[in-house]
Formats: sequence, structure tokens, C-alpha cells
Amino acid sequence: YRKTIPKVTIFLMLGLLAYGRTFRQPFLWDDARYILGSDFLHTGRLSELMGPDYYRLAEIRSWRPLGTGWDFLNARVWGRDPAGWRVTGLLLHIAAAAGAGLLGRRLAGLGTTGAAVTALLFLVHPAHVEVVHGATFSKDIWATLFALGGLAAAASSRWGWSLAAFAA
Repeated sequence: YRKTIPKVTIFLMLGLLAYGRTFRQPFLWDDARYILGSDFLHTGRLSELMGPDYYRLAEIRSWRPLGTGWDFLNARVWGRDPAGWRVTGLLLHIAAAAGAGLLGRRLAGLGTTGAAVTALLFLVHPAHVEVVHGATFSKDIWATLFALGGLAAAASSRWGWSLAAFAA
């Protein structure tokens, strides 16, 4: 753990450097309607996520219990504060960046430096700003995490885990 903690700290600092300015910004695009305007996220019961009224209550037209459950949890912890939602989005994004580095190491045979550069590029690439800044895009980060996990499991010949990750 002595070698891991400084690396994690560096990634957290780089993530904050790249995305920290978004924490003070108001909700944007779908966030305003979906988060600020949803009574279900702020007052509903988690058990209703699996019930027959899911589509009406969750206010979305596709069944995404993990993503909606994540939004439900964020609403309970952070309420209507965009900064909190973005902190959790950034933490998920950092996990996805680490997963990209791990995949590069397992699948492409990259060394420690190559895996770190891969993770760093994934972390700070401008194409990923939207998933951290837009709270409703957390489903994209979850999909990325499961896809990277599935590929890493397949690269390690862990087929059961790979299939489970892709099914999720």
C-alpha cells in the first residue's frame, strides 16, 4: 500500500485539476430537469426502482436500475447540490481511468509507465468532460467501467467475470 497511496493521490489531484472548476457550475442540460425537477429521486423509495411504476417515477424511457439507483443515492447524499454530484462523477471517472490503465497492462502488455500514461490520458482527455460535468451522464461512466472490467477479465481468461461484466 505504500506505493499505491502516492499514485492514487496523484490521480486524485490530476482529476481535481482537470475537472475541479466544474464543481461550482450549475446543473446543465438534462440535469436541471432530471435532478432538480424529480420528486422521485429526492423523496421516492428505492424499492420502487424495481416496481411496475418505474418508468413513470424515474422519468426515463429505458430500464436502467443501476444508473437510476446511482442517481437515487446521489440525490439522498447531495440533494440538489451540483458539486456533490460532480465529485461522485469524478470518482467514477478516476476509477474508469484506472481501469483503462489496467486493461492496457493486461491486454496490450504495457509496463507500469505505459499503463499510467494510458490511465492519465483517459483521465484528462477533453472528450470525457461531459461525463463528469453532466451528472445524468453517470450511466456512461458505469457502462465504461463494466466494459473495461469485462475486457480486463477476458484478457486474464476469467470468462465468467467477463460475461457478467458485459451483461451488466
